[in-house]
Amino acid sequence: MSWNQAGQISIKARKLYPWERESFEICLEGPWMRFYVNEAAYKYSVTAAGNYNTLYTLTPRNKVAMDPDKNGISLAAFTYDAASKKYSLKLGDIWANEYAGEKTAIKVELYKDGFWFFDGFKGEKEFTFDPAAGYEMSFAENELDTSKAVANLDDPNRGAKKYFVKWGFKRVGSISTDDFIKKGKTPKIEI
Repeated sequence: MSWNQAGQISIKARKLYPWERESFEICLEGPWMRFYVNEAAYKYSVTAAGNYNTLYTLTPRNKVAMDPDKNGISLAAFTYDAASKKYSLKLGDIWANEYAGEKTAIKVELYKDGFWFFDGFKGEKEFTFDPAAGYEMSFAENELDTSKAVANLDDPNRGAKKYFVKWGFKRVGSISTDDFIKKGKTPKIEI
């Protein structure tokens, strides 16, 4: 036996942020057509009209926070100032206007480049900002939280002193979820 039906989706007007994507499915399972919401920025009420040419009408009700854009904040520069003995991390934010009135939290973890995969964790610090087109964080090693650091057993005079930062961010507010987005590590700098 075979079955066939036509299905369409009509979505009433709603506001989506540029990074938000929605996904729906209509599946024919034997003689029954089913509608599924895979990912949505709203709680929708769904009505179905028609038998063999079904129109699913979605009406947005309550906004649902979705994950922030992983590429919304990007690395601009990572530097070290020998005079002040401070590191500086500069980032750019393409969605600052959309997040106006909320907060952006950025976490940095400083590492000394080690042999193979034995990088030395120096400490971490979290910065909180009002959304802006750019963020600049300056910090010295003695300003970092070292509670998770392991005593460094290598010889400080041996080899080049290269450092890098692992960083990530989260959006704090109602627009997006507050999931932490890991962005990876910066290029290494020698001091």
